[in-house]
Amino acid sequence: MENKEKDAVREKEDFISKPALPKKSVEIKSIVMIVVVILLLLLILESVLLYGFKKDENSIVKAVASVLPFPMAMVEYRPVMLKDYWKELDLILRTCEGVGTDCQITDNDRSQVYTNLINEQVIYELGKDYGVTVADEDLNNEMDSIIEQNGGKEEFEKLLVEKFGWNMDSFKQRVNLSLLAKNLEDKLIEKVDAKHILIAIAEGASEEEVNKAKDKAQEVLDKINGGGDFDALAKEYSDDTSTKDNGGDLGFFARGVMVSDFENIAFSLSKGQVSNLVRTDFGWHIIKVVDKRGEIDQDFLQWLDSQKASMRIWEFYKVPEVQ
Repeated sequence: MENKEKDAVREKEDFISKPALPKKSVEIKSIVMIVVVILLLLLILESVLLYGFKKDENSIVKAVASVLPFPMAMVEYRPVMLKDYWKELDLILRTCEGVGTDCQITDNDRSQVYTNLINEQVIYELGKDYGVTVADEDLNNEMDSIIEQNGGKEEFEKLLVEKFGWNMDSFKQRVNLSLLAKNLEDKLIEKVDAKHILIAIAEGASEEEVNKAKDKAQEVLDKINGGGDFDALAKEYSDDTSTKDNGGDLGFFARGVMVSDFENIAFSLSKGQVSNLVRTDFGWHIIKVVDKRGEIDQDFLQWLDSQKASMRIWEFYKVPEVQ
């Protein structure tokens, strides 16, 4: 009995001697919780202002959203960030202020910047879908070429900061995107490699002059159909001074590049085929298709829009629509 009483006294002493929880630890936890709650409330307020009331012109709201990762849209889970949207709008202002005064951002500017940012993510997604990439060597060569044309690396870096507010990494991303779009177009979009011979007609020419030019063009076409060499005849007869010395070579081109009457005929011809006479505002043409490539019979932007329409795009921050 005596031992039990001693044990009870000892346990009571041990309990009393145990140190209490430090008050500082409790205070720090409370402070942290308060800070977290405040930050969450600010984040909710910022989200409401941005997504609910579109208070993007407020400098404080804009400053916070330029730091925190607020998306304005998602393209197949690829985010389009609000800070990038504002950077592009600021660039428009910067460019305008460099050449004039009374510069303001319009709804058309907002709509165009938004469309461009969406298209960028669509291009990245299409590159992944079609296995199209940009080789490091091609990217570096393009960068070196642009830098050399603009006075060397030091001068070019200064130019990027002063005129565009970019660093070299930002510029490299833009060059990469441009090359990716070009590689997609080269691989997928239908193009023709064509030559032509032009018998020119002066603006305001009389019917007699038009017919005279047509007769001359027909004579050239008859020589081609009779086995004459197209390149040699282009050098001799063509009025297109920019191509005649190269046998009338226009190289590869996609839809939307040439005038429609010329383009429609060129894309309708088979490889190696020569057209009949084609009339445009420039005169009478004889077209020969040297090669064709690509399968999509749209220009690149039309195809891009059609692909975008089939993608999942979520809009969180909608800009004004411009008709």
